[in-house]
Amino acid sequence: MTPSQSYQRDERSCCPDSCNKRGACNWSTGHCSCGWFYDGDSCAEISDIAVTLIACLTGFFLIILITIVYWKFNRRTRKLAVSDTLEELRRELLIADEISEDDIESHSVNHRDKGASQKHSKYLSKGFIADIQQQLFLKDVSVSPGEVSMERQIGDGAFGDVYVGKYRETTVAVKVIRPNMLLGMSQEEVDCFKKEAYIMSRLRHPNIALFMGIVSVSDPLSDAGFESLYILSEYMEKGSLLDIIEQVNSQETSPFTNDGYIDWSFERILMCALQAALGMSYLHSHNPPICHRDLKSSNLLVDSRWVVKVADFGVSRVMTETSAEGSSQTLEQNADESFLKTTLVGTVAWAAPEMLVSQAKANYTLKVDQYSFGMVLYELWERKRPFSELTSRFAIMDAVRAGERPVIAREGCSKNYMHLMDLCLQEDPIVRPNFSEIVRVLKEELSALDTF
Repeated sequence: MTPSQSYQRDERSCCPDSCNKRGACNWSTGHCSCGWFYDGDSCAEISDIAVTLIACLTGFFLIILITIVYWKFNRRTRKLAVSDTLEELRRELLIADEISEDDIESHSVNHRDKGASQKHSKYLSKGFIADIQQQLFLKDVSVSPGEVSMERQIGDGAFGDVYVGKYRETTVAVKVIRPNMLLGMSQEEVDCFKKEAYIMSRLRHPNIALFMGIVSVSDPLSDAGFESLYILSEYMEKGSLLDIIEQVNSQETSPFTNDGYIDWSFERILMCALQAALGMSYLHSHNPPICHRDLKSSNLLVDSRWVVKVADFGVSRVMTETSAEGSSQTLEQNADESFLKTTLVGTVAWAAPEMLVSQAKANYTLKVDQYSFGMVLYELWERKRPFSELTSRFAIMDAVRAGERPVIAREGCSKNYMHLMDLCLQEDPIVRPNFSEIVRVLKEELSALDTF
């Protein structure tokens, strides 16, 4: 055998398939020397090390991919859930005086589809909803004390004094809550107070006084963490309808005054009543409806253009939908005399009979505001407080419970105006007209004046 033949035989028997170009041929043994990634006689198989490494890398990247997808999905779902429940959350802020975490969950189940509520609850924890609430309070309601300066005092009331002030170069009315009202208030009660302010900050109507914010002046030494509270609202140049009525009365004894003569005609009375009714109709048409509970001439403010606006929502409450439809809303009342002094001073003459019960609870509907509006109609025409001949609030309460009502005595009042007032002052709340009906009647009265 020639050397060339021996070489050809050795080359054919060495390293099958030339190691598939994945390794080097060992001429002495006739086997392939494969790299770490391959194995087998001809390096045609993947090694165990490579399989393990590929499996680990694949699992690692799958975990990263799943994590990213889940994070994006969860974030998107949470945003959708927030968008879907934000209006519901705002409703929760309106419905209860004190919203607990259990209230949020239970009311959500009662007013929305149960399955949808459970779905959202997976992504919106109670703490997350509470955080949204707190952000809404702080961002939309709170004002820094340094942004407000007070000038002169323009009025006072049972709960605080009212000043003219400046807020961001704008003239505002600043109501300072009396110190005795702050005694004993906890931080939770302050938060509830801010919540009520938040409710009013959401209202937008030409005949609703614009709420501009609340100021909490901190005091670290106080148990409650604050020393005073200010309520900011738009400044109404002409004051309240009560101020105007008093000025009109003073014109009769002193015709020449520095405040300017006021033509208190029947048309002016109707215009003021109509604008007040429009504001109240907005409150009652709100979703959910808002019951003012303290409607009277001193809480109807007038600007320089004779636009009347409903104001002072300190005792307002948001009614449930069933209450708006006629069923009763329960008002927890303390029968203690001190509580009556706090809540009914100056307002008992305008309070509906169902709110003057002696029991621990008073059941009432939105129609309590219609009763108070009837008293406002009396004020506008007679230019005096209802039951002004009675000096004791308890005497007024007894008179109202006995069915007594103030009577129009000043001459010249139209029959439709008196009839509307009588309807508003009915004992049975169901008989009292809705504010939409009141608006219709007042507009018809104005139109009748224009025809003459």
